[in-house]
Amino acid sequence: MADETYKSKPEFEGQGTRTIKDLFFPAQVIIDDPMRPGEQIATERLLGRGEVLPEELCTPFNLARGEATGAFYTTEELDMGTEPEQQALEAGEGGSDESNFTEWGEHELAEYIRENRPNEDETVAMAEEDPDTARRLLEAENIATGGDPRSGVVKRLNKIAGQQ
Repeated sequence: MADETYKSKPEFEGQGTRTIKDLFFPAQVIIDDPMRPGEQIATERLLGRGEVLPEELCTPFNLARGEATGAFYTTEELDMGTEPEQQALEAGEGGSDESNFTEWGEHELAEYIRENRPNEDETVAMAEEDPDTARRLLEAENIATGGDPRSGVVKRLNKIAGQQ
């Protein structure tokens, strides 16, 4: 279990909860184990940019992990007077019209594919002819489709990735 004596960094002073700055933050949640009555297990709940970490999830573990990785807005950023989502857009950290998929990880790409359902051409275009992005997109396609990726996407991304 997490250390219950965790003290937040000064950058987060005065905040009871945290607002997510990253595209996604995997918050640890303790739930009852469905296989072993009376026992508990840890699982994750994904929270997106701009969402507030619920008070019940402001555990020492989640706070320490989020603060250490820069996943939360600091008090200063929140006090700037603009909404966190707007700050992210102004800083060039997002916006659906100008997404830079070459900087996204496999799980972020998989989530995008699941939610937006790009066709084959759109999915391949996300690689922007970059071999590393093509490899991440191959993994993301596999994740997003539950292990049954579209063959046309796989063939074309393998070509970009140099894995024919």
